[in-house]
Parts: sequence; structure tokens; C-alpha cells
Amino acid sequence: MINLTKTLKNSLFISAVSLTFTAPTLADVSQSKSDQNDIIPKKGFYVNGDLGYQDRELAGENGDTVTEFKKGSMGSVGIGYRFNKNFRMSAEYARINNDVDTVASSASSGAPLEGEGNVILKQYTINAYYDVDGFGNRKQYRPYVGIGVGNQTSIIEDLTNVGAKPFGLIVNDEATAPITQYKAGLNISANDKTEYYVGGSYIHGSELLFRNTAFGNLLPQSSRNWVLQSGIRYTF
Repeated sequence: MINLTKTLKNSLFISAVSLTFTAPTLADVSQSKSDQNDIIPKKGFYVNGDLGYQDRELAGENGDTVTEFKKGSMGSVGIGYRFNKNFRMSAEYARINNDVDTVASSASSGAPLEGEGNVILKQYTINAYYDVDGFGNRKQYRPYVGIGVGNQTSIIEDLTNVGAKPFGLIVNDEATAPITQYKAGLNISANDKTEYYVGGSYIHGSELLFRNTAFGNLLPQSSRNWVLQSGIRYTF
């Protein structure tokens, strides 16, 4: 009987020691629940769309013909694929519009005169993004950076100024050139499929050539746009 009691005591002692080293602590349980509540973006195909406000720098041709623009609007849509929580790629189409502010030309001896018309940029790009690991209570805030390359078509609509218009000098033309864009911003996850984002872009277009316009051959050195945008992304 004494041996049986001793054996039971030893067994209980061994079980207690085993539970001490193997049972999860309150911190472990809390951490596990926290991890389950974290929002991890879903892998797969997604679509996105956004609207924004943008400022286009002047378009100049060797200091001779110079067009300055008013601040304008932009919008873009895209389809992409998320490879994991950090990396994704997309194909995007963006449309940027700026009304003309002033136009200077040799006809006005280089003096900027009140302009008319607008210029539309239609941009087609392939973009790569890196999403930083999240922060916040549910890791729902995720900064991102991105870079893209592609082409844009610049469409001039009824471009002139008050000095040239009476002589019928009005430009309607289009040209295409490569572009590069750089992006950064913040993703805000509503759940693993839906994200909102706010960010900015700098878009640099290469030299454009417009042949035989009312102002002759125009060769703007480049197009440069600064963009602020917000939108939504949905993963299927």
C-alpha cells in the first residue's frame, strides 16, 4: 500500500512538471489570438481604381515655345496579381487632363500670353510594388513603394493663345513616348480582400514630337506630373 501511494505521488509530480513546461502561458494565448486578428492581404488577382489631383510642370521647347498648365485631374484603373503579402504587380491605365494656362512662342517674342485648350495624357504602365509589413492593432496599415514603366499618348486639343488664335494658329495633334513613374503611399486594409489606399506619384515622360502643327514642329522636352490619389483595391 505504501509503495502504491509513493508511486501515485511520483506520477502526479511528473505530470505537474510536464504541464509546467508544456502548457501555453497567458502571453502565448494572447499572442495567438492577436495573430489570428491580424489582417493579411489575400494572394491572387486584384483590380483597383483611383482618382486624384495633379500638377503638371511646364512643357518647353528650347525656351522658345513654352506651355504652362493649370492644375488638373487624374484617374486610373488596373488589374494585378499579389504574389505574397509583400510583393505584387499590375497593369494600369491612367488618364490625366490639364487645361492650358499660358503659351509663349516666337510669334509673341517668347512672352507668355493667356492660353486656351487642354492636353490629355493617356498612360499605359506595368508596375511593381513592395508592401511593407503592417502596423496597428490588426496590422491593417501597410506603407508601399512602387515603380512603373510604359508609354503615354499626349493629346493636344485646341491649343492656342490670345495672340495666335485670331490668325487661326490652333494646335490639335498627338504623340507617344515612354514614361517612368515612382509611387509611394499607405494601404489601409478593411479585410483580407479589400484595401483602401492614399498616395502620391511622380511621372516622368520622355521627349515628345508633334510634327507640322500650326506652330511648326513642336518638341516638348518632357512631361512631368506630380499626383496625389486615393482609391480602392479588391482581391478575388
